[in-house]
Parts: sequence; C-alpha cells; structure tokens
Amino acid sequence: MILTTSAVEPTCCQELTLADFYLINGSTRPEISERPEKRLNRMSKPSVLAFLHACAKDPSVLDHYSSLSLPELLLHACSAGYGFTREELSGVIGSMEVQVIMQRDGEDINASSSLWRKMWGKRRLQYIVDDLYRTFSQDELDKLTH
Repeated sequence: MILTTSAVEPTCCQELTLADFYLINGSTRPEISERPEKRLNRMSKPSVLAFLHACAKDPSVLDHYSSLSLPELLLHACSAGYGFTREELSGVIGSMEVQVIMQRDGEDINASSSLWRKMWGKRRLQYIVDDLYRTFSQDELDKLTH
C-alpha cells in the first residue's frame, strides 16, 4: 500500500509505504514491517552529497535536519528535492568513513578507530557534516559518486 502525504509535493520519492508512515508517526505495527526494495524516482549519490553540502553551507538547515529521526529526515529531504534512500545515504557515509579511517588515519576499522570518538556528544548529522563531509575536497567528493 502506498500513501502520499499532502505536505509533500509530488515531485520526488515522496510516496511512502504504510510502514514509513507508522515509523514517522512513532507507531510500531509489527504486521507492517516490509519495505519496498525500490522507490520511484530514486536519486543517486550526488543527491546525498548535495544534501550534505546544503547542511554544511547553512547552519539552520543542519540544525533542522539534525533534530529529525532517520525516517523524518528522508521525508523532509525528499520534499526539499533530495530524494535519496536510506541505503544511498548509508553508502555515501560508509565510504567516507572508510576513506578517513583507512587512508587518512592509517587505522584498521574496529571499535578503537579514532574517528568514532569524534562523534561522541554530537548529533549524528552534525558528526557527518563536520567530521566527514567538510574534511573532503571537491575532487574527493567527486570520486565518491563514481
């Protein structure tokens, strides 16, 4: 079952499953746990990077999105024109973390990697923008999309 919210313009992946609706509204309905493999009008890694750029550029944008749960962030980002999926967001963040830990810090990826200590006391999105995104040059960011 697909729901479309009236608060979202029908221009990107604003179509929500019933599971998304319940996640956003804080309800847990065990019989509604399946998520679709694909969403219509999916965007790619460049959309994730454009979103992170907007957060890095404007503190009020970062502040707004930092207070949201992941399902809410995906919905709000989509309505703002950044139609990426949870998997695409995780993929970009994971690639950035691997590059920082292994290439820059020369460490193994494990519980004692120094990057992890940078996220302590911060909201997750703040860590992603400050300690990952802002440390990458434009050339490094471009390589992440290929």
